[in-house]
Amino acid sequence: MRGVRFSDAFRGREAMAKDPVCGMMVDEKRAAATAVYQGTTYYFCAQMCKRAFEQTPEKYTAKR
Repeated sequence: MRGVRFSDAFRGREAMAKDPVCGMMVDEKRAAATAVYQGTTYYFCAQMCKRAFEQTPEKYTAKR
């Protein structure tokens, strides 16, 4: 399973994921950072969001 993922309606479209910290949509191939938590990959718009996630991942994954 790969983070919060939105299915692609058409072939060839970039896979997008929602940054769990700020909510911004991130192109999985161009994400500024990624982190794996409990077997799930999360994608981030910036290193700052990744750092916040790594400090308290439960805060951002409990909503799921």
